[in-house]
Amino acid sequence: MAQSDKTQRALSGFVTKEDRASLEAWASAQAQETFQRGNDAWLAGREAEAWDWLERANRQARDNPHVMLALALARQAVGDVAGAIDLLNALLKRFDFREGWVLLATFQQALGNGGAAVSALGRVLSQFACTADIAKLADKITRLNGLAGWCGLQGDGTLVLGAAAAQETPVVWLDGQPVKVVRKKAGWLCPAGWKKARSLEIRLRDLPFLVGNPVQPCALARSEGLVEAGADRLSGWVWLPHDADRVPVVQIQDMQTGKTLHTIKPESFSNSVNSDVPLARYRALVFPAEALPNGPVRVVGPDGRDLAGSPLDVGLEQRSARQIVQALAKTFSVEKQKKIKTGDDFPGFVPVPVQDEVTGTPQVSGRQAEVAIVIPIYRDKARTLDCLEAVKQTISPCKIPVVIVNDAAPDPDLVLAVETLAAQAGFRVLTHARNCGFPSAVNTGLRAVAGYDVIVLNSDTLVAEGWVEELRRIAYASEETGTVTPFSNDASILSYPSPDRKNPVPDLAQTQDLMAQAQAANAGQAVEIPTANGFCMYIRHDCLAQTGMLRDDAFAQGYGEENDFCLRARALGWRHQAALGAYVAHVGSASFGGTRTGLMRRNEAILNRLHPGYHEMIAAWIEKDPLFKARRRFDLVRFRAGSGQKASARKSRKRRAMVLVTHDYGGGVERVVGERVKALSRQGLCPLVVRPYRRGLLAGRRAGRSRRLCLVALPAARRVDIADPSFKGGRGRGRGGASYGRA
Repeated sequence: MAQSDKTQRALSGFVTKEDRASLEAWASAQAQETFQRGNDAWLAGREAEAWDWLERANRQARDNPHVMLALALARQAVGDVAGAIDLLNALLKRFDFREGWVLLATFQQALGNGGAAVSALGRVLSQFACTADIAKLADKITRLNGLAGWCGLQGDGTLVLGAAAAQETPVVWLDGQPVKVVRKKAGWLCPAGWKKARSLEIRLRDLPFLVGNPVQPCALARSEGLVEAGADRLSGWVWLPHDADRVPVVQIQDMQTGKTLHTIKPESFSNSVNSDVPLARYRALVFPAEALPNGPVRVVGPDGRDLAGSPLDVGLEQRSARQIVQALAKTFSVEKQKKIKTGDDFPGFVPVPVQDEVTGTPQVSGRQAEVAIVIPIYRDKARTLDCLEAVKQTISPCKIPVVIVNDAAPDPDLVLAVETLAAQAGFRVLTHARNCGFPSAVNTGLRAVAGYDVIVLNSDTLVAEGWVEELRRIAYASEETGTVTPFSNDASILSYPSPDRKNPVPDLAQTQDLMAQAQAANAGQAVEIPTANGFCMYIRHDCLAQTGMLRDDAFAQGYGEENDFCLRARALGWRHQAALGAYVAHVGSASFGGTRTGLMRRNEAILNRLHPGYHEMIAAWIEKDPLFKARRRFDLVRFRAGSGQKASARKSRKRRAMVLVTHDYGGGVERVVGERVKALSRQGLCPLVVRPYRRGLLAGRRAGRSRRLCLVALPAARRVDIADPSFKGGRGRGRGGASYGRA
């Protein structure tokens, strides 16, 4: 009797999906158990034991912020203050949180690094609400370093002065304008409107320097949150990241009139938010649907900006379902009925099931339209300017109009810099009066360039010479093509080198190299994909005209709106292509901040309800992996390009390689492999690290996931079980589960 594929794979030493899932679950459980033991020891006062367990947990759960923070405390407790500071610096590069800066100031002072301690304290005082504990720390650090005073701002607008400055009468300037402050018991009360100020500067006659001066009031007032519609309620979370102890005030406003309908003060903490932010204190938002109007509402945070997911219409799906069944009842009524006119009564939420094949016939215009570029902007000045400069260098604005949509960006410096660059480059800037979200900003741009082919480009991307031409070439290679998307480091199914792991973000020079290498490997080639990716999406004019714009009513700030557009277009007969010879770098999520995970989950649920079968279609496409050959060609071009560095063509052909085979769970083995890679590189060899991958293996030139130069996804038929004793390297087995040999 023939054995099943699963049985054959198990007997021949191949790692199945079930094996991989079991290994990952086991590794996760081990890390959690180790962390719990360390935490228990810490709570019991056994600091050395806690340090030992937490060091082990940090090796098992690499880069986990919660483990890193606990380990920083443990290192300080056992005397390794420098090691604790290293961890805190790494954490603060990823997360701007009050406790991290407070600990950094404390530990730096303990080491005698007064300047570094004052610098960290200044960050706390200028950007976070001043609490009683922070005031005590400020008094101590300024006294130890011989400084005259400090200043801070409380969440209610009370200005606090400390040390010698406490006895002075301050002259306060908000955004360069003098304002009057009123003396109170706790300090000096700022005038109304202080929350919107970018700078609060204190001037004292005899004390020219104050730690924390100037303060950034808008940072204290910034809120973050997410809302979504449930069957019978509006729910979500909200908090003030720089004033986390304060209860935020949230308003529900009528979308049409702007009238405040309800004011909410959520005091209970939410335990349902999946977040990596250390010590975050999210407040749970819950409001009954029955108390909301029959239509869309805005949910506005304490800073006057919509929470992620707002505006939303809690009753939309229920009303749509009711309208559909009522229409069906009339259509199949036993009584004779006149033809029903839908018009304005057509339901807004109608599921469009995904079909296995594209069967419709699109309305092709028969002409090639000119192309325009639409770039929404909101946050991240540096990356936005880098993006616009790269676009400027790669196109002619006389031939390709560029429309920048300012979605009420909160940073005036960003707005000014963008307007200056746009004027120099000949770009057009459109501005929203309030933040409406990415889909709405895109739609504003689409209306401005009606009749054009449009490239929707994120403001956190980098482009290289030839990108527009390659996208356009693919767009008109087939008359049924509706959208085109390039390869990128962060583009879901179009990510490269790895489609399902975090890839390094290239700089502009690397982006230019990758674009040239994509051209060398795959120029003019395309593969049909189920949907485009909105970071860089070329939309043909005739597809846009037939399909309509993005749905800003359902997807709020963004995520999933381009998938919905593509599925609607697909139902009309349009197809979506990957431009295999184009590459655009993408930082990813520069405008969403901490709400990214919740917003993605919310919108993915909406997308799956709007398009039943979408998840299954994507999973089936990923399983087939139609982009494998294109990625392999890309890999080989990059590998050959890298092999020739610092050597002539003749010498590079003779350059020998060393293959190191290891697991993918990090720890001590990862460090050993990294040390061997460096040593081999110094010897002039080309080290290749091979590790398990869910559909094969990954080969890279460096150890560590974040530092790979070249990845190769080997086909499943060549998968190797690293635990198989019959698989050995040419020079013996490496200690700790890594083997290596010459290639």
